[in-house]
Amino acid sequence: MVNPEPATCTLSINICLTDLPYLSYIVPHIVKACHYPFAEKMLVIDTAPMKGRYKNGAALPSMSELEAAAQCLVKQGYIDSVVKVDYSPSVRDKIIKKHLGYSLWETHDFRDAPIYAYLFAYEAAKSDYFLHFDADMLLYQAEGYNWIEEGIKYLKQCPEILTITPLAGPPNADLSLKQRDTEYAYNEKGFFTFKVFTARRYLLDRHRFDSFLPLPVSYISKKRELASWLTRRSAMERWEGMITNKLHTTQYIRADIASPKAWTLHALEHNAKFLELLPHIIKQVEAGSFPQEQAGDYDLQLELWQG
Repeated sequence: MVNPEPATCTLSINICLTDLPYLSYIVPHIVKACHYPFAEKMLVIDTAPMKGRYKNGAALPSMSELEAAAQCLVKQGYIDSVVKVDYSPSVRDKIIKKHLGYSLWETHDFRDAPIYAYLFAYEAAKSDYFLHFDADMLLYQAEGYNWIEEGIKYLKQCPEILTITPLAGPPNADLSLKQRDTEYAYNEKGFFTFKVFTARRYLLDRHRFDSFLPLPVSYISKKRELASWLTRRSAMERWEGMITNKLHTTQYIRADIASPKAWTLHALEHNAKFLELLPHIIKQVEAGSFPQEQAGDYDLQLELWQG
């Protein structure tokens, strides 16, 4: 009897111009911390112009500078390939129709945050499982433990799990989470359950996610939706929000593994102080060390790490 081929997993990290200052720190950190034999490791460059609050009036690096930094990470062996998001209508329309049910002109949400870039990265992958990280995420993983292996095991055993992630924030003694107003529950199988999706980091089974599509398209208001046809300013809901809306109408959940052996932090601030402290913060996170006041909080509280 021939044993089936082992499941394959793609690591995908989406990047844009504003990620350049910390790219050479975060990407090697994520790859090393995951410590997993990925079938492919992709950097996905969003080639769309920066708009709104994402541009924020600041001088931006050039696309050639971003591409050069990405290729440097390939040469160093951290990344296998650099993929540029293809916005050509023939490619875009096919992907958007698959994911959203219609051929829509919008590629970003009402905040000018990307939607299509996430979809393109997903479609560029060739593996059974798909792991995404935003480029401002930090990851701790204990020696001898692998959250991706654990996550794939849960995805195989629990058909209700749409996406799975490590613990959100370093652990409290009782593993309680600071989730603002987001409701969650503990499942005795060993994970927290949510009906809210996060796009910052997630692992999923691509076959299951394909069956979950298309998403219900929604807008922040009917008035803004109608106006957008004249202004060409998107009024579309966040991609996270559209997935969350469908989670509420199905049996599917997001699961966060309830283990202190792996956890993530999101860098909320990208200012000069963050860049100055980043090497120190990465060193501390990789050692599993953190300020006690940070415990349970998924957003990096920069002032706590300055000591």
